[in-house]
Amino acid sequence: MTDNELIVGEPRLGWLIDGNPETPEAAVMLRDTGSIIELRIPLQGMLREDGPYARWWSSLTMHADDPEQTKYSYTPPRVMLFHDDCGVVALVGCRASGARQTLDAGYGVIVANYAVLGGRSPKYDKVNGMRSDIPAMAAWTGISSMAVKPNNDTEGLLEAVQVELKRLPSVSISRTLNLVIHPLWDASQRHADFSTRERIMIETKVKDARSWEEHLMVHGAVWDLVSIAAWRPFTVARLEVCRGDDLVRTSRGTTGRWSQVVTHRLPQYSDDDSRKISFLFSYDDIGAKGVKRWLRLREAYTDALDPFLGVLRSDEPWSDANVVQMGIVLEKLGYLIDCEKNGGANCNGRNQLSFNDALQVILDDMPVTPFIGDDESENEVHENELSVDDTSDAWKRNIRAAYMGLKHADRTMPDSLDLINALRKSILVVRFWIAHQLGVHENVLKEGRKYDPLSKKFIGID
Repeated sequence: MTDNELIVGEPRLGWLIDGNPETPEAAVMLRDTGSIIELRIPLQGMLREDGPYARWWSSLTMHADDPEQTKYSYTPPRVMLFHDDCGVVALVGCRASGARQTLDAGYGVIVANYAVLGGRSPKYDKVNGMRSDIPAMAAWTGISSMAVKPNNDTEGLLEAVQVELKRLPSVSISRTLNLVIHPLWDASQRHADFSTRERIMIETKVKDARSWEEHLMVHGAVWDLVSIAAWRPFTVARLEVCRGDDLVRTSRGTTGRWSQVVTHRLPQYSDDDSRKISFLFSYDDIGAKGVKRWLRLREAYTDALDPFLGVLRSDEPWSDANVVQMGIVLEKLGYLIDCEKNGGANCNGRNQLSFNDALQVILDDMPVTPFIGDDESENEVHENELSVDDTSDAWKRNIRAAYMGLKHADRTMPDSLDLINALRKSILVVRFWIAHQLGVHENVLKEGRKYDPLSKKFIGID
């Protein structure tokens, strides 16, 4: 290993800097296990407690020489630095996890939430900037720094390929942490091989450093939006952060260092994310104004949207559990819409809203539904092609029967095909409602429902 990276299963031996000038550097081992980032620190054994770090694993023990636990450190710093011949790594969110000791020797384990490769500041518990890359952003935004022009000869055979790469300006989409879309690319040539790499990054950057959670909340909202548009749980291929006090010299002077982050606190990236994607709506359909609306919507309707995204990211997307979860989403969404927009006009005297009324409140808040049978003009054109369940009334009956059948033992359980079709239509209803709130034009959604995978009915096999 010559690069500053963490390869799963490969340990790095180096030295620990805990930020306390009174403690000597300790030889330690850093490793990405595939599920956690761990730092192993050698201990001198249970017969000796004079090591600089031994008490990190004995905070619940009464120490006669320090009964008030004021003389020594009993928890590791939240940020520590590791360095070896490959470079420096800032470990963020450190906590003591466990220890193994005999009378003479042993080791303690520190687990870190994030490893900032190349980070040199002990203040990485807060960052000024964060960049994230989900490959779907390029397809959703349509932004590209690359133009490829093939040149053919007189016989139509490829003669040359002209590739032009341009540095594009960032696209501002919200004042929240100065959120922008930031196109990046790099190129390299080795012997006869020439390669380019393009990323459409989401970036937040502020003068005063903020917590990781604040940055991730904004980034996560954008990831959620793109995932809802495609109804696919996209993951992060690359995460980078920077701090204003961690600078790097360039040919143009000093600038903030953008360092790659290794973490297991986010869903791990899969190459499946880069396969062909179909979106119900794109960035061009909502623009920066739509993203701002989404950030507000995500906060105002979090009680409904959190479980909705739970269905999206479920390991078993068509399970009975998700039918129940979707019923909860619809109940909460209808209630929130009625309270926010109707002043609770459809609630009873106890401020409650029936399930059927909640469904109708959602539909009434949508100028165009996913149901072709609700559109009179299309109904006339496609009357002979419409299935009997392609109306909002049929959907309301089906999802209520599915939801109540699964919740209550005394109700008749619909068959499995009816369950997943009710779930499919319900997901599409919420996605259409979200699209309307973000300003997607009716014609875009009418066209989108023709091609969206969730518009296709599941059918049984005889």
